[in-house]
Amino acid sequence: MKWNTFKRSDPQCISPNATLVEAARRMKMLDVSTLSVCEDRCLIGTVSGADVTFRAVARCLNPNTATVCEVMTEDTVYCFDDQNVHEAGRIMADRQVRRLPVVNRKRHLLGIISLADLALCARKTKLAREVLAFRRAWSRTGDGIFRSPIPT
Repeated sequence: MKWNTFKRSDPQCISPNATLVEAARRMKMLDVSTLSVCEDRCLIGTVSGADVTFRAVARCLNPNTATVCEVMTEDTVYCFDDQNVHEAGRIMADRQVRRLPVVNRKRHLLGIISLADLALCARKTKLAREVLAFRRAWSRTGDGIFRSPIPT
């Protein structure tokens, strides 16, 4: 199956130089919890509401002056546009992510695949069932940490 069957086109990016207030306002306006951080449409990281809240507060950053690059996640998980949707689903399951940016080989952001997209569009496939089953196998504890029910 082709990934573009599932991806959300026109992905929203934010500059690494944007302030945390700008990022929070953009997330609210778009009703999203995570934004891709791009320079010239090239994916360099992601920033989430949790990044803005926890990382900024923990470091006593001023959200009016602190920038996205100060709190963003640089080790962003993504897939390439020439990978198939099964590979994307495996990456999502292995790395425990709900959204996966899709980039070309130059790392230009082309879209985003969400776990919900896979579940809704690929109900008939084994992949959607596997990814959803793997996500359900992880449980959230009271301390906010995801733990696997499988002993390590």
